[in-house]
Amino acid sequence: MKPAFLDRLLNALALLVLAGISVFLAARWQALPSRVPMHYNAFGEIDRWGSKTSLAALLGVAWALYGLLSVIGRFPALWNTGGLQITEANQARVYAALLHLLSSTKLLMALVFGFLALCSILARPLPAWFMPVTLALLLGNLGGWMLRAYRSQCCLLYTSDAADEL
Repeated sequence: MKPAFLDRLLNALALLVLAGISVFLAARWQALPSRVPMHYNAFGEIDRWGSKTSLAALLGVAWALYGLLSVIGRFPALWNTGGLQITEANQARVYAALLHLLSSTKLLMALVFGFLALCSILARPLPAWFMPVTLALLLGNLGGWMLRAYRSQCCLLYTSDAADEL
């Protein structure tokens, strides 16, 4: 399944965020103190410190998650679509919605990890809005694309180019 323009755009933005924070970390590496913030509580306050190499591990996890989601996106036939009924008539539309879900999740994940890394690099606490906004974006993204996939499986069967509208 060929990714749509939206997927290519979201993936490019996610890569740009991950590359940007990686370059920023590399550029500031020598100036970083040996101990940097590594964990924040629900209010955004720093509650654990770690070595600066932990920042590299944080970015490594972000890159690994991006790669894993990219590999998963290449094999839609293996996806667990839950209660969605995949038929020949709706397959392209449902898989397109789920691919959009993966692509937008990669971007949100890159933004969250990037922001966490940036706050740790700058030794700043997280803003109070970070946790609720992050949860709202992730859950809204999941719910929105799953609703779109559900609607694609049952309600758009009469049009052949509905997949292009996603």
